[in-house]
Amino acid sequence: MEKKVFFLLKVKTKIKARWIEHIIKTQIGVNLAIVNYDKRVILIEFDAKLITIQYIRMLVRSLGCDMVLDDKEIRNRQNQLGNFLVLKKRKTIFFSIFLISILGFFCPFYDWLLFVVSILMFVLYLSLFIYVSNKHFVRSFGFIDRIGLLFSFLFIVIGAIKMFYFSDSKVVFLYFFISIVIIQLISFYRWIEEKKIAEIDLL
Repeated sequence: MEKKVFFLLKVKTKIKARWIEHIIKTQIGVNLAIVNYDKRVILIEFDAKLITIQYIRMLVRSLGCDMVLDDKEIRNRQNQLGNFLVLKKRKTIFFSIFLISILGFFCPFYDWLLFVVSILMFVLYLSLFIYVSNKHFVRSFGFIDRIGLLFSFLFIVIGAIKMFYFSDSKVVFLYFFISIVIIQLISFYRWIEEKKIAEIDLL
C-alpha cells in the first residue's frame, strides 16, 4: 500500500470535495481517501498494483476538477493557497482596525490612538512577508508593497515627529490616518489581485 497527498484544483464547494472523496474511496485498490477542503488536499492510500494515480486523476477530472501530482507543484499550489487565505483573514483584520481608527475622531487622545493603530497596521502588513508570521508561506514582495510601505512609514515618522514637537494635533492626526488608509488600500489591492489569480489557478 502507498500513501500520498495530492493537491485538488477547482473544488469550489465542500459538497464537491465530499463527492470526490466518496468516488475515490469506493474504487478497487483504494484503502483510504480523505479530503481536507480548507487546504484543498486529498490523502490517498492505495495499492499501485490495482489502481494508478493517473486513473484516480481521470476520475477527479470527470467531476470538473483536477489533481496536482508533482511534489514541487503541490508545494507551489499550497503556498499560493496559503498566502491567499492568510491575506483574506488579514484583510478583515485591517478593515476592523481601520474602523477602530475612525473612533479617533471622538477620542480626547486621538493622536496617540492613531499613532498606535498606524504602527500596528504597518507591522501587520509587513509581517505578511515574514515566513513565520505568514504561517510558513512565502509571499512575493511587489512594487505596490514597496511603495505602500514606504509612504506609510514616512507618514508615521513625520506624524510622530510633529506629535513629539507639539504641533497641531489635527495635522498629526491626518498624518497617522493617511498612513492607515495607505495600508488599507494596498492590502485590498493585493487581495483583489490574488483573488483573481486564485480563481483562475486554484478555486
